[in-house]
Amino acid sequence: MLSDAEWAQVAAGIMDRTGLAPARDDLGVRWVAVRHAADHVHLVATLARQDGMRPRVWNDFYRVREACREAEERFGLRVTAPGDRTAARRATRAETEQAVRRGWDEPPRVTLRREVCAAAGGARSEQEFFTRLAEAGVLTRKRHGTLNADQVTGYAVGLPPHVAKAGGTVWYGGGKLAADLTLPKLRTRWSGPGPEHGSFPGQGRSAGAARAALRAAVTGAAEQARDEAGFFAGLREAGVLVRFRFSEIDPGEVTGYSVALPGHDGSDAEPLWYGGGRLAAGLTLPRLRRRWDCSGSGPGGPHDRRSRSVPKR
Repeated sequence: MLSDAEWAQVAAGIMDRTGLAPARDDLGVRWVAVRHAADHVHLVATLARQDGMRPRVWNDFYRVREACREAEERFGLRVTAPGDRTAARRATRAETEQAVRRGWDEPPRVTLRREVCAAAGGARSEQEFFTRLAEAGVLTRKRHGTLNADQVTGYAVGLPPHVAKAGGTVWYGGGKLAADLTLPKLRTRWSGPGPEHGSFPGQGRSAGAARAALRAAVTGAAEQARDEAGFFAGLREAGVLVRFRFSEIDPGEVTGYSVALPGHDGSDAEPLWYGGGRLAAGLTLPRLRRRWDCSGSGPGGPHDRRSRSVPKR
C-alpha cells in the first residue's frame, strides 16, 4: 500500500517515461491520476499537447511497463515480469465474446496455441510438426518466400468452425500465438546445436566478431550479385538472416534491410540485427541499388522499381 505522495511519484514517472508529459516539458499533455482504492490508481491523459502537437504513443505499453518496473524497485514492491514481448498473445475481448456467443469452451486463439505447443513439443522435424497439426484437426497454411517461392518462411493455423463473415478461415500466424512459436524459432529448437548439426555461426561470437563476419558476407554477396534479388538470395545461401525495412508511405516498398547471424542473440533471445549502414557506409540499400543501376537497365532490371518491393510484407 503506497501513500498519496508515493502514488504521485509513480504516476509522474509513467507520464515521463512514455513521453506524454516529460518532467521538464511544460507543454506536455494534460493528465490526471485518480485514486479511489487503496492499492491502485487510474491515469487519464489527453492525446493533445499544449503546443498543439500530437504526442507520440508508439509502444507506450512497453514504456508503461518499464516505468512500473522502476517503481517496484524504488518502493521495494513485488517484482513482476518485464514487457519483453515474449508472453503468449492473449485473446482479445472480441474473440472472448465471440466464443461465449457461439458456445465454445475457449477462444480459438487459446485452442490453437495449445495444439501448436503440443505439436512442436512432440515433433522432431518440421514435417512431423505439420503432420501432428493435421492429425489434431488443425488447418495449416504455409507462407512462402517472395524471392524464393520454394522456401517456406512461416505458417498460419486455423480451426474449421472458426470462419469470417465471408466464409473464409480465420488464420493465426505462429507469432500471433506466442513469440516462441514462429517458424524460425521452432526450426532452431528442432535443429539445435550439436555434433550432427554443427554450431550456429553466431554462437559464442563477440559483437565485433559478428559484425565483421556479417560485413564480409554482405560485401561478398553485393559484389557477386547483379541485382537486388540476387543479393538477398546470396545472403540466405551464406546462412545469414535477413530482415526487410518497409516504407511507411508504401508498405510494399523495401527501403532497407538488416542482417544477423543465427545463434548471435541478445539477452531477450532475439537475433542481434545490424543494418547495412552499420556494417559499412557503402552497404546501405540505396548505395547498393546505385551500384546495380550502373550495370543493368530495362524492364525487370535494377532500374525497374517493381523489383524493389515485396508483394507480401
